[in-house]
Amino acid sequence: MQDHQNMPIHKGTKDVLVKTLKIASIALVLAPFPKTLLAEEVSNATSLETLTVEGNALYDAASSEELTGYNTEAATVGTKTPAALKDIPQSITVLTNDYIEDRGFVHLDDAAKTTPSIRTLSNDTGRSSIFSRGYEYDEVLIDGLASPVSSVAGTLPSLSAFDRIEIMRGLLAYLVALVSWEVLLT
Repeated sequence: MQDHQNMPIHKGTKDVLVKTLKIASIALVLAPFPKTLLAEEVSNATSLETLTVEGNALYDAASSEELTGYNTEAATVGTKTPAALKDIPQSITVLTNDYIEDRGFVHLDDAAKTTPSIRTLSNDTGRSSIFSRGYEYDEVLIDGLASPVSSVAGTLPSLSAFDRIEIMRGLLAYLVALVSWEVLLT
């Protein structure tokens, strides 16, 4: 067997061992002292003022199923975010859940028959052609997503799953979605 004390030690290994021994001895010397004595006190700490973030209060508004009556204060038509009706420069019609239920509307064409500036050509219930400003609706927005409608195929949506209907007229309706000229139904 070889004698361990006479084994040659590589210079790199010796340097690592010396550094490790120095760190270990410092740790042993400082171990009895609490960490608070070792930390420097910072007397010039900066305190920031409280920041309050406010959002659109209309996001907290209840759905029209939770409200009663035919009036509403906000609509999402055109912008996909709640906006006060007085802040939307286009002509808007909002049919609330109470209005839809009280009138007994089942299909979209039922509601369209009683809406100003909307015309229907009746085929069968749920298959009527809906027109506004001379153009037929070929798609509607459901929760902001375009959905095709066709009187021939009978794809007018049933109102059973709808909270309310919002209709916007004017140039912005055409720019927001590629639906019928100047009318946006959501």
